[in-house]
Amino acid sequence: MKSNLTYKDVLTQAVLFLEEQKDPELDCDAPIALIQGYHHWSAQELWQNETKVMPKEEQEWLKEALQKVQDYYPVGYILGYQSFYGREFLVNESVLIPRWETEWIVEQILQREPNQKQQVVDLGCGSGCIGITLKKERPSFIVQELDISKEALAITKENAERLEAKVECVCSDVFSNYHGAPINLFVSNPPYIGVEEKEVMNEGVKRFEPELALYAHHQGYAIYEKIAQELPNYLAENGRAYLEIGYQQGQKVKTLFQNAFPKHQVEVLKDWSGNDRLLIVEGK
Repeated sequence: MKSNLTYKDVLTQAVLFLEEQKDPELDCDAPIALIQGYHHWSAQELWQNETKVMPKEEQEWLKEALQKVQDYYPVGYILGYQSFYGREFLVNESVLIPRWETEWIVEQILQREPNQKQQVVDLGCGSGCIGITLKKERPSFIVQELDISKEALAITKENAERLEAKVECVCSDVFSNYHGAPINLFVSNPPYIGVEEKEVMNEGVKRFEPELALYAHHQGYAIYEKIAQELPNYLAENGRAYLEIGYQQGQKVKTLFQNAFPKHQVEVLKDWSGNDRLLIVEGK
């Protein structure tokens, strides 16, 4: 590595190198994300520093990181964290890397739910990004984080401690170990990709992200079927449920929950891309 290369020089070369691989699975913007993440810089801060010389040890770190990128290893796992709703959440291969679609869902919930005391359950919490964000934005919420994976719950607990969010973590297969009050606000980003779709997923997801958090039987509907069967026993009379769904699942999941909650209003919202993304169940 040359010792006088600026951030702009190094990043230009790194992006060009990935583009020359002509591999559609590679994230050619990864070098930029890696350096921003390395320093916890915003895009503006990166621009402000682009003419400065990149230290040799940082160049070496980036070189090693790009070797992982070539193996489709996700940037979030390389950095060990992912930004979500203005906060940094620790991640590893035990949990999904939070996506912008889930940030959008959190925004929809916050627009509808005021800061008042209510029982909140985040099912399949993973890194805890949904439940912890709700607790930070709505301090009056009583939040329980549920996940079947003990490894995922360990990450949730660590994120809660780092972000000073008082939440309770429970290892539970759906509601098997839930013993709290009737749920006022239920939220879940469950595994909804059909197991038969695994081979068409991109390499980074397929190789490294946890299958338990991604895939479900019955073309991805198995977890929704289980939630729809059990949730009526736990949701408060005027409770609301928010579930992330796949972009082609809106009508079928809506029908499933309308049958489970015949006296409730069930609707599907589309995300910024115009895709079905959020199912909402609420009392009429």
